Amino acid sequence: MSGYRCLNPPGLSAYEAARRERDAERLAELELSIWASMGTAAVGGEQIEGMVADNAERRFAGGDLARFPDQQAISRLDRIAVPTLVVHGDRDHPEICAIAERLVAEIPGARREVIPDADHYLPLRTPGRLVDLLLLLLLLLLLLLLLLLLLLQHLP
Repeated sequence: MSGYRCLNPPGLSAYEAARRERDAERLAELELSIWASMGTAAVGGEQIEGMVADNAERRFAGGDLARFPDQQAISRLDRIAVPTLVVHGDRDHPEICAIAERLVAEIPGARREVIPDADHYLPLRTPGRLVDLLLLLLLLLLLLLLLLLLLLQHLP
């Protein structure tokens, strides 16, 4: 999240060195150690390993595509005015957990859901649980929309 200052997680200096040296293999290995805490033997591990390797190669082929706005996102969280669900795994990186806490604290009405037995790769580790949460959120939004339409019909 732009504007959020990361604590200096272990492996960050090695990660930055691999990026500078354009060492895609080492970069992928470090990304797996940071974000896939459940390892590649867990559910979805094979797909995650392939995706991380492909992403490491693409990162160097496409250059640095990350661009942040002049105004940091973290300073504007209180302006979010839509139902917000913050989801992360209970085995995600501690920085992601800290960001999730900050989002819920600063986005009005935000709700947090921690998925058990999942790291950073929720769609591959626990797809059913993630889909259930998203469908429930969509259902609630649909009900709110229907309620709003009913109220609008009865206005003079």
